[in-house]
Amino acid sequence: MNAEFLLQAMGLLDDDLVEEALQPAAPRPSLLTQARRWVSMAACLALLLTAGYLVTHLGMGGGSSGSASTSAGGSAPSTGTSPDGAAGGNGSGSAAGTVEPQEAGTIFLANQVYCLTGETVSELPAGSSPLGQLSALYPDAPSPSTDREEYVGCALFQSGDGNQLYVQRDDGLWAVAALAEP
Repeated sequence: MNAEFLLQAMGLLDDDLVEEALQPAAPRPSLLTQARRWVSMAACLALLLTAGYLVTHLGMGGGSSGSASTSAGGSAPSTGTSPDGAAGGNGSGSAAGTVEPQEAGTIFLANQVYCLTGETVSELPAGSSPLGQLSALYPDAPSPSTDREEYVGCALFQSGDGNQLYVQRDDGLWAVAALAEP
């Protein structure tokens, strides 16, 4: 290899390549800068997961605002009058059932949907069978589940014909839910 050969080889180099080689390389981010970036991404992920948990499991994602008595888990005492003010209700007394003003609620059982009627009974009808306890409504919730927080953990029974469900309330009465029409 002689000097003339090297001079010819250098003449074949592109000017852009020579200029790029002369410029200093961009500084790499320091280890501290990289650590700050990862810590801030982890904090954002933790914040999103916490917010998602609060919304799905603690009922902070909206919904209906019930009265003070229903949000505290209790129920208003029955006065024997219907919501429109007429006395007597269904005329058969409190043993057959009373209607209380109540917000709507739903019970999900396998592939069936039951709507709470607002009616309560003091005894289960003959032939009713237990279905277990109600769980809260969230994605992949075990069946049976409900959207009413005060009924989570309550015992659930189904009538013999399968058209009605009965939820055992804290006051000893049974809330009635009817099969929703498809």
